[in-house]
Parts: sequence; C-alpha cells; structure tokens
Amino acid sequence: MKQVFAFVVVACLSACALPGHADLPLAERAALDFSGKAASDMGENTAFSRSVAARYGNGLSRDDILADVQAQGFSCDADETSCTRTKVVEACAEAWIVDLDEAGAASGRHILRCMGALADDE
Repeated sequence: MKQVFAFVVVACLSACALPGHADLPLAERAALDFSGKAASDMGENTAFSRSVAARYGNGLSRDDILADVQAQGFSCDADETSCTRTKVVEACAEAWIVDLDEAGAASGRHILRCMGALADDE
C-alpha cells in the first residue's frame, strides 16, 4: 500500500512539473508582420492580420494588448476598441488596424487606399 501511495505522489508531482499548455509570454511571441502586401478591400486576410491572431491569440489581457500595440506606434480611439498605425506616401495611405472586441479578443486588418489622382507628366 505504501508503494502505491508513493507511486501516486511521485506521479502527481511529476505531472505538475511538466510544462503544460501555458501560453507564451508576449516577449516570446512572433512580432507583428508589417511587411506583407496591403489589401484594397477590408484587409482581413493579410500577413498582418494573421500575425495579429498569432501574437494576441491566447492568454493576454486587453491591457497587455493595448500596451503592446501602443508601444509599436499605434494610436487607439477613445474607447480603445480600435488602434491604428498609418503611413502616407504621396497619394496613398496605408493603415494597419488592430480591433478589440468586448471580450478582449484582437483581430487585425491591413488596408491601402489611394486617392486615384495622378500628377501631370508635362
């Protein structure tokens, strides 16, 4: 009986010591991908949107996500449901957007909009 008890104790302690399915800390997660091609539609299936899902997918609080995006140059709206980082080149504006729902889940979009006016070649 003592041997069975000792085995159970050792097995439980070993199981507790094994690495679980705990989520990686933010510092160990893949960085946001700003290198991909922007979409002319709503930009929901881009390299950036996939990197947002990977970086902010599990185990982070809303405050952690907001602090991280703001540290990367994003500006958030007043109710902190959307944060945007923009770049304007000539007549085109490129936007990387991180949206947060009420539960704190993050999604990303990468959009390119151009005015359509071309400079005269005189």
